[in-house]
Amino acid sequence: MMRLLIASLLAAWLAGAPVAGQGADALEAANRDFERGAALLEDAPSEARALLLSAVAGYTAALEARENGHLRYNLGNAYALLGEHGRASLEYRRAARLLGADRDLRANAAQLPSAGAVRPSVGARLESAALMWRGVVPVRVVFWAGALAWAGCWLALWLTATRRGGRWAPAACAACAAAGAALMGSLAFERVRDASAPEVVAIERVVGRKGPDERAYEPSFAEPLAPGLSARVVEDRGSWVRLRLRDGRDTWTPRSAVEPVFAARRAGG
Repeated sequence: MMRLLIASLLAAWLAGAPVAGQGADALEAANRDFERGAALLEDAPSEARALLLSAVAGYTAALEARENGHLRYNLGNAYALLGEHGRASLEYRRAARLLGADRDLRANAAQLPSAGAVRPSVGARLESAALMWRGVVPVRVVFWAGALAWAGCWLALWLTATRRGGRWAPAACAACAAAGAALMGSLAFERVRDASAPEVVAIERVVGRKGPDERAYEPSFAEPLAPGLSARVVEDRGSWVRLRLRDGRDTWTPRSAVEPVFAARRAGG
């Protein structure tokens, strides 16, 4: 059984996103079902599954009324305990978009089975290395850090122009400009990338095909794509989508086998 970090999560949601009336009662019921289901998973798996499914229904209904990162996190935990690792991975990714850096969230996501490692291309490795810090730093923090860097650049430039900054001012101006460009550039790059090729997660085990038809085209790979695999949509043909994997290769899957991460985009960033 996965040992998920849940106690602080439940308290954090209730403190960070209070609701009233029937909504609060429904969430309390969902939380109770989740806790009881998690406790009974080993001794009474059938009863535990029913309770966890009830919790999933409660959390999903609450999310339709109000987006919340902690609730996405709880929903991911429920799916993880149910063994639906693709949906758990999807909800963890959505929660990370809303919560930013969260150690417990990252620890729980790391417990999910591997989504099928593929060796990334050089370009994909460079992109991942350049943006690895973005997975743990909220968008708002990056924006203000970039704004402060540009403010520092203009201050250093003014000190240089008025001969008040000494010899260090030009170097400080260049350093601040470089930092501001890197920070703001990373945000702009993400926006453009997300708009042009939205990220999706496989929610079930699915065979990738060389074209948009399971009877006319052979499988793209020897093994099916595993639940939780992340890819980007580069072409949409109704019931089929062409995905680009992290190693740069493309494959086709039914639209029903994947779900978009950005459906739960951060409201404030």
